[in-house]
Amino acid sequence: MKCLVVDDHPLTRDGTIMALRAVAQEVEVFEAASLEAAQDMLLRIVDPDLILLDLDLEDSKGIATLETLQAWLTERDIAVRIVVLSGHCEPSLVRAVIETCATGFIVKAEARELFQHAIALTLAGGVYIPPLALRAMAPVDQGGSGSQREIVFTPRERDIAALLIKGYTYKRLAQELARQDGGAVISDQTVRAHVGNIAWKLGVTENVKSGVMAEIARRGLTF
Repeated sequence: MKCLVVDDHPLTRDGTIMALRAVAQEVEVFEAASLEAAQDMLLRIVDPDLILLDLDLEDSKGIATLETLQAWLTERDIAVRIVVLSGHCEPSLVRAVIETCATGFIVKAEARELFQHAIALTLAGGVYIPPLALRAMAPVDQGGSGSQREIVFTPRERDIAALLIKGYTYKRLAQELARQDGGAVISDQTVRAHVGNIAWKLGVTENVKSGVMAEIARRGLTF
């Protein structure tokens, strides 16, 4: 696995890399201190798997950092998960990050063991969202959905969930499914229907895409 750590504080980058090494020594780690440097590095990394991104960099601040990077990646057809690292964890910020196609949110100030757990879950194909934000995004009882029962996804739904946690938009998800199916035409509406089914099984009734991501995080599901 190849991971790019983007943070303008060298000590924070060092700590993040140590956490990565503690849970997966085989991870190949790259570093960047700015958005521009990250873009340059991504052009040189072959098939990157994960970006751990601080939103407040030397040359970009706030949610615009994520939006700019996502747009840049889409233009170049680079498929890579982005997980935000932040010193702030307001539920509104976390929701905005998830809705902007990030696939997780890790708070820098977490205790070392929890930080390492979040990193390990991310590397395993799961979604980590801070508990405070998670309670706001995915209430434990959503309309009697039976949150403790086992959820059984169809193979297609599992494929779609795996792509959702990569941060794919509905359009890009449809394109990837079509590619996997040998070029068959798949519409955005078909994908939305499948995501709707996933949401129903998880008991999500609103903010479907971010709600599904939050519920995946709450249940500790991996894909």
